[in-house]
Amino acid sequence: MRVTGILMADPYKEVPVYQLTISLSPGTLAQLCSSGFKLYGFLAAQVSDARSRPLLWYANSKLGLHNIIGWSSQYQVYTSKSPLPLTQQEEVELNAVVSMNPGQLLTINATGTGPVTNQGAAGRFSVFNKSTTPQVCGLMVEGKAFCALPLDGNLRQEFGASPQLLVLFAPDSYPFGTVLQYWLGTCTAGLLVNFSSIGSANVCFDLDTGLWDWNSQAWGTQIQPGADLAALLLPETAW
Repeated sequence: MRVTGILMADPYKEVPVYQLTISLSPGTLAQLCSSGFKLYGFLAAQVSDARSRPLLWYANSKLGLHNIIGWSSQYQVYTSKSPLPLTQQEEVELNAVVSMNPGQLLTINATGTGPVTNQGAAGRFSVFNKSTTPQVCGLMVEGKAFCALPLDGNLRQEFGASPQLLVLFAPDSYPFGTVLQYWLGTCTAGLLVNFSSIGSANVCFDLDTGLWDWNSQAWGTQIQPGADLAALLLPETAW
């Protein structure tokens, strides 16, 4: 399965657990639209492998005065036959998608498929590649993948979702599922929102100043353009 193009997010099949509303002034909206800027979003995860990479998860080319991004907690695990190592601007193509819960283990063969058992680590998604064929695995939600982990032959990966969303505006176009450790082209500053203690948040962005406004709440952090997205979104976790 391959997801391509810049599209609005699909209608939610589950009620969003986390929701961010981004408000724009008429002036900022007009400037963003006239310059071809789109709204992009990345989700975070807990990983233990420094080779893991974030994937483009959300893109909206039809901006309005109020822009809403939301997602549920119904995460899925995917496998991919995309080549390793994971490189900048590589598109990870999904091979198999599996519904499973934290604490469960997916054991795959060379086809990228296999059984799910309850032999995983508590609170984590676990994937074991029992073949000698290098593969890729990761998490997805709302039908789109948001992180990718290398799954070498006879390697087991453990990872978990993290309720954090990074948003930014940029004129470039990338397919969903593109590896983006860095946003190398033109882009605004980003805003990293931590939903660990909140279910929803309302923020504003001003293009003239390049600043985000979230009332300086502890759950928000402005991120400078060109930052290492892997370090921000996929920090190595000591399980």
